[in-house]
Amino acid sequence: MIYRVFIQSKLFLSERSSMQLHKNILVIGSVIALGLTSFSALSWADEKGRALAQAVYDRPDGDDNVTQFKMVLVREGSQPKERIFYTYAKEFPNNVVKSLVRFTVPVVVENTGMLTVSQSDGTNDQWLYLPAFQSIRRIAGERKGGRFVSSDVYFEDLQDRKVNQDTHTYLGKEKYDGVLCDKLESIPTDPSNSSYTKKITWVHPETLIPVRVDFYRGKDTPMKRQIVKRIDNVQGFWTVMETKIEDLETGHETHLRAEKVKYDVGVPDSLFSQNVLQTPSKEIPYRP
Repeated sequence: MIYRVFIQSKLFLSERSSMQLHKNILVIGSVIALGLTSFSALSWADEKGRALAQAVYDRPDGDDNVTQFKMVLVREGSQPKERIFYTYAKEFPNNVVKSLVRFTVPVVVENTGMLTVSQSDGTNDQWLYLPAFQSIRRIAGERKGGRFVSSDVYFEDLQDRKVNQDTHTYLGKEKYDGVLCDKLESIPTDPSNSSYTKKITWVHPETLIPVRVDFYRGKDTPMKRQIVKRIDNVQGFWTVMETKIEDLETGHETHLRAEKVKYDVGVPDSLFSQNVLQTPSKEIPYRP
């Protein structure tokens, strides 16, 4: 309609200027159409990205689970350091998730523990028990990017991050380790609530397990990478059995292997308390 109005106004336009106007209108129309198409594609990508992130978050993992892990810290030029620890995790009403981590080997970290309480609104409380000092220390929010027991696992990685704490964009499909995975970009909605500026995740289509995660911190290249090496079916739940986390800037690596896993153990709510955090003997009966 706008095009017709301008063309019919030949009283004010020369034939040459009319032709130029025709070209300009076609260009403007193409730009508008391209913009609308891009906006539509972006909205679709965001919608699909959020749906994928929610599906990964909702992946079945029982009402509670207990795992014995072996951790190996690898640094070039040094002997590998081995550690054994247990994790207990349980979902509470209103999307509250609590977890307890306890180290048993070697003696230098024996009975060291971490209690994490992740609220439904995305806030997290963390307490670290240091047996050498017989004291519990609260982990300040600004320390979420700190290394847990000198590993490549950050305090933030032990928290239950909610889907709405990030903006998720679907990046399409890409092969990883021979499997065509769904690729997802996640950026914190509030930069202050994460030590990472971005995460790129490769999601295994059948198990919904992130088999590779690249972590960014203000640069165009990732600073850390997490790779799943083995997945098993345990009690009907797809379970990550071996993982490698690598600091891409220093070359330091943390290898994690799940040696024993049990789901729906019936872990009591009382296990996730500061009292148990500083009393390791109270959790022993629930170890796999």
